[in-house]
Amino acid sequence: MSEKFEFSVQEHLSGQRLDQIIPGSIPSLSRRKSRKVIDLGGVFVDGKRVKQASRKLRTGQKVKVTVGTTMAVVKNAPEHRVVFEDQQVVVVVKPAGLHSVPTLESDKGNLQWQLAQSRESLWTIQRLDLGTSGLLVFAKTELAEQSLSQQMKERKVNRRYLGLVAGQLTGEFSCDSAIGGKEAFTTIVSRKVIGDVTLIEATLQTGRTHQIRIHCQELGYPILGDKTYGGPSWKFAHHALHAHQLSFDHPSTKKRVEFESPWGLLEKYESLDVIT
Repeated sequence: MSEKFEFSVQEHLSGQRLDQIIPGSIPSLSRRKSRKVIDLGGVFVDGKRVKQASRKLRTGQKVKVTVGTTMAVVKNAPEHRVVFEDQQVVVVVKPAGLHSVPTLESDKGNLQWQLAQSRESLWTIQRLDLGTSGLLVFAKTELAEQSLSQQMKERKVNRRYLGLVAGQLTGEFSCDSAIGGKEAFTTIVSRKVIGDVTLIEATLQTGRTHQIRIHCQELGYPILGDKTYGGPSWKFAHHALHAHQLSFDHPSTKKRVEFESPWGLLEKYESLDVIT
């Protein structure tokens, strides 16, 4: 779990370096650990991420520090797999356990960071939860960013997911309950019942945070391994959700492009007693 600290710079610390002010304000953080947190990107000053340990602050400036598991995860972050790339876009498969974008804890190690190491520019178009695997597209030019962002608004970027839910679910369902006060639409179709578990395919029309997971819970069939929304535990560290199909109009050619990522977990599933 992450630890979050917030404080305002006191007068007696004014003019000191950031890596002196943090341990001076948070006794549990040594100067050495403070430098690590700063380097990882876990420190914000007046709402902006600061990565200069030597930066001097003044009285009253607001500092937020987030310390968590990312300190260990960054070093051992799982790698993505590129399935398509040209001058405009890059389409990748994100493994479960890898952040899509920077977090409050760090701006390193995440998928966006991994891709940016070998590319001059990159824009985030969509995201997947930490525990969700599957297809994502990133833009490499302003043209691609504008085109894909507009397609997202117009719901022209099609995204389909495979998931395993607890219970024997049959039929097709349209879920339209709002999430966070915003409209949310998901179509959920039963694909196969395997004992007391069902393989579903979910199609997003909107892209709210945790949308599929929330709508599955509301149906009474939570995603396996989804502790946040009542899913039963199983023998994997992440929840059972995979973005397996992605399609959009290419920013340059305007032609429809489609990608598919098989869910390797399914090949293992029927030979495993996954529910513990």
